[in-house]
Amino acid sequence: MDGGGPANRSPVMVTSIRIGEDMVFSEYSKRIHYGNYNGTTQDHSFLDSYEDQKIRSVKAGSVEKLVEYVAPVSDDPDPSYLSCFLLTYQTFLAPGRLLNLLTERYLNLSSSSQYTAEQKLKIQKNLVSFIKLWLDKFPGDFDEHPRYERLNQLKTFAHKHFRDNNREVASTCEQMKKKFLSLRISLSTDLDIDPRDEMSFPTFHLFSLDAVHLAEHLTEQAAGLFCKIVPHECLNYVMNQKSRDRRQQTAPTVCATIDQFNKLSLAVIATVLQSTDQSSVHCTNHRGKSLTRWIEVAQHCRVLKNFTSIKAILAGLQSSSLHRMKKTWSQVPSETLELFDELSSLFASDSNSQLSRELLDKEGTAKYATIERKKYKDKLLCNQTAVIGVVPWLGTFITDLVMIDSAHDDHTAEGFVNFDKCRRFFEVLAKITLYQKAAANYHLTSNPAVKHWLTHVQTYTDKESYELSGVLEPNLSGSESPQVPSLKKKIWNLFGTRGTSDEFVLPFTPPPSSPMSRSPKLMPSEANRHSREYLLPAGSPYKPISTRSASTNSLSSSPSCPDARVIRVRLETSSDCMYKSLLLKESYRTADVIRIALDKLGLEQSSEEFDLIQLLAKNKQLKIPDKSNVFWAMNTTDSSDCLQFVLQQKT
Repeated sequence: MDGGGPANRSPVMVTSIRIGEDMVFSEYSKRIHYGNYNGTTQDHSFLDSYEDQKIRSVKAGSVEKLVEYVAPVSDDPDPSYLSCFLLTYQTFLAPGRLLNLLTERYLNLSSSSQYTAEQKLKIQKNLVSFIKLWLDKFPGDFDEHPRYERLNQLKTFAHKHFRDNNREVASTCEQMKKKFLSLRISLSTDLDIDPRDEMSFPTFHLFSLDAVHLAEHLTEQAAGLFCKIVPHECLNYVMNQKSRDRRQQTAPTVCATIDQFNKLSLAVIATVLQSTDQSSVHCTNHRGKSLTRWIEVAQHCRVLKNFTSIKAILAGLQSSSLHRMKKTWSQVPSETLELFDELSSLFASDSNSQLSRELLDKEGTAKYATIERKKYKDKLLCNQTAVIGVVPWLGTFITDLVMIDSAHDDHTAEGFVNFDKCRRFFEVLAKITLYQKAAANYHLTSNPAVKHWLTHVQTYTDKESYELSGVLEPNLSGSESPQVPSLKKKIWNLFGTRGTSDEFVLPFTPPPSSPMSRSPKLMPSEANRHSREYLLPAGSPYKPISTRSASTNSLSSSPSCPDARVIRVRLETSSDCMYKSLLLKESYRTADVIRIALDKLGLEQSSEEFDLIQLLAKNKQLKIPDKSNVFWAMNTTDSSDCLQFVLQQKT
């Protein structure tokens, strides 16, 4: 063995694939050197001492084998397997079935001749440890109000079969049930608002607080919601696209975060449009000051690294209702307009939000933001004693999860669960956990009066806000399109696949630039072509608005597969307009696309029973011929927002 120098210190990796019984592993050897090389000595003889460590990584397997592997008998298990399994198992296995498989394995070991007595004890010990880990880290998997069947099942099993020193599992189940019940009681109590509390808040408006304190309140509120997000609920949110009720049940913390995002965007639009002064000139000045205030709040959120509130504020400021008000924007100081353009450019969604992603990677775990403008940099330097966290925009992670789900199959060619896809999910969810630790570093105080004001500010529907905008600032040239974006318009977005009014959707950030920095030939009708509706849950007192959106070209292609496009397909007879995203590869024929779409829609019909129809602008349709190459046959020059298809039953 050549001793070598520092250049030979990197691990030597040899990758191979080994197929076991109903399992597929990725194996590689990592060469570990021993010694204390300090970078200066010329004697590298100590590098002759090394060890090749073999590391296995699960890539795929049957459901039963994947469950068995949580309590392996071998001493060289996959080091990240348990964390990845617990975060992602619900993509291929229900919690109830997982519990049944674990208890069955525990019982069947006693009659198994495959293992020695010592190995059986080891596996049983590992099974109990896994169950304890499951209860501790993912208690929500057992919250089945009101019967709590899984907790009762596990409690009974632990009492009967677990050894004396492991019967604490049973007491843990009982404690969890009591905790779930107490939380529900406290939640119902919190929802009962005393009318006297409503009267105790003073009259509040946008200028009652300076921009700094308003930004701090928004940051404290956003950080609190982000820290409460259960990471695997993001995956539940993506996977449960068929039912809004199911989403709210399996991803309540995600829905609460999205709801708060929507409320802030609605409040931005409403506070700019609302004015009680009768003087039109004064009203224009007042609206201009409101725009200025919100831009300043967004910049202070930038100082605090509160990305989600920045996105919400920009979504409101760039809505079609406010974008068209050129006189109002003319009242905004030029320096503030430059600031607005900087923020819009930084948090734009083009190129898969590349700039904001790079900024999050740079500042996500740093203590302070990198601010160039002297006015805000000095403010940051004056608060060096404060520990600054970060609040990422949740849509960044939801986007990645949707793209992974669209680009990778759930099962391998052998019919195994594609656990490599679960690992990709896990990498995204692990980032959320990392940033939650950073978000917990904030030491800010929430203002109840501000919270009450933002919650109760009068808001408008998309049509109402657009019409009010036209009344406040009429278009005298007559060149503006009279059409108002329809609330019934079907919506295609990366976070949801249904265009119904009871769906949660996060808006995208529009292209950067303020109305004043655009060409004067750009009319509101052009801005409306970029509008995208985002919606709130049924029964919410807040109404949907429109936000201008960046081109969806970045949504149409996979970053890891240049010869592919992400398309959305639904069944023509579906009453809920539920779309499924899939990755259209260059080699796919019509039958391939129909077959994959039917599988994602959970239908067992033959692909020969359907035609593939592409939806185009102006209610036009394009039938994709049978046996044609869909990648080249589809219309990619159409002006519609994204590639949308329906499966039409053949007559």
